[in-house]
Amino acid sequence: MTDANLILGRLSETGLLDGAMPLRRDLAEAALRPAAERVGLSLETTALGLIAIAVANMTRSVRRMSVERGRDPREFALMAFGGAGALHARDVAAELGMTEVLVPPAPGIVCAEGLLVSDQKEDFVQSLRLPLAEEAMDAARKAVGALAEAAAAWFAAERLPTEGRMMELALDLRYVGQNFELITPVAAAAEIGPDDLPAPDVAKALFFAAHDRAYGFHDPEADVEIVNFRMTARGRLYDAPPLAPAGEPAAMPAPVGRRPVWFDRDGATESPVYRREALKPGLVFEGPAIVDQMDATTPVFPEDRVEVRPDGSLLITLKD
Repeated sequence: MTDANLILGRLSETGLLDGAMPLRRDLAEAALRPAAERVGLSLETTALGLIAIAVANMTRSVRRMSVERGRDPREFALMAFGGAGALHARDVAAELGMTEVLVPPAPGIVCAEGLLVSDQKEDFVQSLRLPLAEEAMDAARKAVGALAEAAAAWFAAERLPTEGRMMELALDLRYVGQNFELITPVAAAAEIGPDDLPAPDVAKALFFAAHDRAYGFHDPEADVEIVNFRMTARGRLYDAPPLAPAGEPAAMPAPVGRRPVWFDRDGATESPVYRREALKPGLVFEGPAIVDQMDATTPVFPEDRVEVRPDGSLLITLKD
């Protein structure tokens, strides 16, 4: 089971998706009205304020996982997942200066799909404090050999296909006297042995690059030490699902309706509503629009560009 559409199809066969949960606008407005009256704003402006608070919290979390780890989010696309991910992703991306949002075919179940098709993985760690120097390499290679044997035993116990195996070696490195170490990948291959441990100068160069990304500097004269040896064993169980074959550009489907949408505080914009399953690979269009599906709602802001990718994902490029 490698395709989100297949999962949705199986669910449809059970009848679980036959009915939709109705939304009562009158009840939503009644719940929001006391807050709107307290702050002296309209219902729509109050709702936008609540969304802005949620977006600020999500933006803070993304910053923690990117900027605080030395990664510039502007170099990446933001992937929307979860039932509400597609609803908020565009605002989060804009706050972070990102220009692309990727919405998978079924955002609401993509985590469950990933659990079903992801690689099997096991981590092995050996703590051994050694200087990153040539005189310590014999002990270091012995540690790598022990981890490689443990990974090989795990592959055999799990009966994973040989052609899908991968081993990744990393070292927890730090400057002598430093409180925190950085996990520094040093080798990756179908099989890793003691001889695959890089020479101290090569490992130091990798550590310096990681230190630059995390802290913005490195000291080439300071002594570096190893704290832990890490081996990750991966076994691929499923191949990637086939992409849709290239063909003639898809025709834009007719909208199933129109809806006033408050993209910002300037007022509502009358927007066409499309069913997600009607948007075929190769289709390109611009907002404003709303894309509805069983497990998510994706707003396409005015002048944002949407491209339906061969795997059915929506690649949204934010307007300049």
